[in-house]
Amino acid sequence: MNHDHLAAAHAVSGAIAVSIARQVVALTPIPSICWLETLSARITAIAGGATIVSWGISRDALGDFLIVPVTPVLIALGATAEAGSVNAQPAYFYMTLPGAVAGTLYLVVSCDVGTLTLTPDLLCRT
Repeated sequence: MNHDHLAAAHAVSGAIAVSIARQVVALTPIPSICWLETLSARITAIAGGATIVSWGISRDALGDFLIVPVTPVLIALGATAEAGSVNAQPAYFYMTLPGAVAGTLYLVVSCDVGTLTLTPDLLCRT
């Protein structure tokens, strides 16, 4: 599905220290009605053998109401051994529901072993 004619918005978070413990981090701003088109992240400071990031998108701060299922993704290593990236194209329609925090979705994230620093970017088209 081609959405090139739609306006783009980026929902971001600052750098996140990621480990094997699941965590939930706010992504803002999210338009109240949009297509969640591309989820990508820059990864730095890979340590302890991390090779997989598991991530998804939730409507709530506890990570209970997933709209993009948590999925393991292999880290694409960069030119240096401690940097890389992960990308996904969820292609989900999103609309703020009553009781939700307007303008916010939540990234649910962990890695397989060790630690890494992840800086996410969610492309939304309105």
